[in-house]
Amino acid sequence: MNVYKNIIFDLFDTLVLFKPQLLPEINVNGVVRNSTGLDVYSTFNKYYEEYEFKKFYSYFYNSYKQFQELKNIDNREYHNSKRFEIMLNEIGINYSEEIINDLVISHMKSLEKSMIFPDDHRIVLEYLKDKSYNLSVLSNFDYSPTAYKLLDIYEITHYFDTIIISEEFGWRKPDKKIFDYALKQGNKNRSETLFIGDDLERDIKGAFNAGIDSIYINLKNTENSFTNYFASVSSLKEIKNIL
Repeated sequence: MNVYKNIIFDLFDTLVLFKPQLLPEINVNGVVRNSTGLDVYSTFNKYYEEYEFKKFYSYFYNSYKQFQELKNIDNREYHNSKRFEIMLNEIGINYSEEIINDLVISHMKSLEKSMIFPDDHRIVLEYLKDKSYNLSVLSNFDYSPTAYKLLDIYEITHYFDTIIISEEFGWRKPDKKIFDYALKQGNKNRSETLFIGDDLERDIKGAFNAGIDSIYINLKNTENSFTNYFASVSSLKEIKNIL
């Protein structure tokens, strides 16, 4: 049995939980959903007053899908500004770097309001630190300032020796390159490192393909045939029963 010294955490829905129900509620064609779209539209409307929300939102939603498809081609990571460049190009209107930046900031500020950090997650970090594990973060995210800001807001930055955000590196999980890069930070031995994440494809299979053991946080208790991980739990607090 391996003796682990290093633990690398995914960030979103592993340490910090995304609660979409905390986003503003919108109604488009009778469909009610929670979205950052209303906040982004408020910024968009300052520059382009002639566009009603309904028309804006169709481009806003489609740009998200196109942005994700672009990332999934080869697991490259792009700055979130690329999403809004796609949107404005699809609409066919002129824009400046300032406008793009304002749209990104509006989107991210809205997302920040939908994040929570449970008290028992801090207890887990304290527990692991007390047991002398080296802790790190490896996150897929297309705007690193928000990731760092959330770690600071919840006062957990100091727990981690290294923090790697895919937007800064240029590649995203499950690509092996970003896992290898995480190991190089602090000269982590592959066999002594454990990855903890909630996404089976990106986190768990990605870690496996990089030769790293993992703990799968199966938040929704979904059934799957992939079992090449060290352990599976339904919440982060259960980690204390394993390590």
